[in-house]
Amino acid sequence: MNSEQKAITLTLATILVGLAALINESYRIILLALYPIVVIIYIFSSYINKIEQHERDIREMNKKLEIHERLSRLEGRVFFK
Repeated sequence: MNSEQKAITLTLATILVGLAALINESYRIILLALYPIVVIIYIFSSYINKIEQHERDIREMNKKLEIHERLSRLEGRVFFK
């Protein structure tokens, strides 16, 4: 799921939680305890996904730098010998 879909899902869940809290008082107590935990898990999971994406980007850039270094060495061998 991309970030927009996650945000829409979280918004719909918030609306449903609010409606459930209006219906019954016992739901309010349960939701008051569980909903913040779910939101925190959501925030951490999106943060972890961003970290993993940055790690993939860094690995890809390192591969490109390695290829560039190898090409530079080859160019040095060809033109300066």
